[in-house]
Amino acid sequence: MDVLTQNETTDFYDYTVGLETLIGSNSSTNYDYQSIFDNLENVEYPVAFKQVPLWEMIVKITLYSVIILSAIVGNILIIVVVANNKRMQSTSNYFIVNLAVSDLLVTGFCTWVRLVDDITEGWVLGNFFCKFNSFTQGKNVDR
Repeated sequence: MDVLTQNETTDFYDYTVGLETLIGSNSSTNYDYQSIFDNLENVEYPVAFKQVPLWEMIVKITLYSVIILSAIVGNILIIVVVANNKRMQSTSNYFIVNLAVSDLLVTGFCTWVRLVDDITEGWVLGNFFCKFNSFTQGKNVDR
């Protein structure tokens, strides 16, 4: 019996049907978590995996790499030019430097994450980075 079975009347999956397949039929009501982790390969993923063709991965990685490199180089040049030229150090140029720093943060923390999310199935970067990425995106948009 499958661990995940789809109910005919709804689109929801019943995760309790066939639980004995996952934890063993002779388990008590206190679940043996080690046996659950040992049998995780028996659990079927309820959604079909996204298959990204190789050509699409190459195109996305190439375009994202060009965008990321040009953003890093361009924003660092803006910061260096304003920092090294006394004549460029004005209030409006400090604002532009602030935008360049914010753009560097978005590039460093968010752009490559979008690439990983595009070419993989689901979120593979963990719970902490999910929250951290959302935080950095929100803080940089506020600026």
